Amino acid sequence: YAKVFYRRSADEGQTWTEQLLVTPYPGYTLVHNDKLRSLKDGRIIAMAEHKEHLPSTSDHSGFVGMCFYSDDNGHSWHPSKNKVDLYKTQKVEVQEADAVELKDGRILMFARTYSGHPVRAYSGDRGETWSEGQMIKELQMPYAGLPTVRRMPPTGDLLFIWITERSVDKENP
Repeated sequence: YAKVFYRRSADEGQTWTEQLLVTPYPGYTLVHNDKLRSLKDGRIIAMAEHKEHLPSTSDHSGFVGMCFYSDDNGHSWHPSKNKVDLYKTQKVEVQEADAVELKDGRILMFARTYSGHPVRAYSGDRGETWSEGQMIKELQMPYAGLPTVRRMPPTGDLLFIWITERSVDKENP
């Protein structure tokens, strides 16, 4: 089982608290690097993937997107009430989700799949629930992915970034 923990420091990293659980959820649940966001109102969201389907296999599929949220500066965490699940109907996983708060206050989830296209979903209640996931057919995304979405400060435009090829050591393929 995969769980995500964190520690706090009040003295610039000289000492640390005991581990605190971010993903209080059964099963294999991951939060990848740089996938926590502070919303304008102070809520913290941690974008996650959960192995909802095929849980007993080592196959790297069957994942759905979700998030965890905290309203007390990370002391307690709650899972979103639903998940972005394309595997159930299309056999398309939702992995390595990232998020950005939109100008209208909604949250956009942007995630990779093995389908060749990323997926998006929206939350209008600060990450508590998510819309049905939609493939973004206008964008090509190889399965290497690791999607990132950020807001450009001067304009508010969204910037989407992802790896375009599999990482391969050219000297030792």
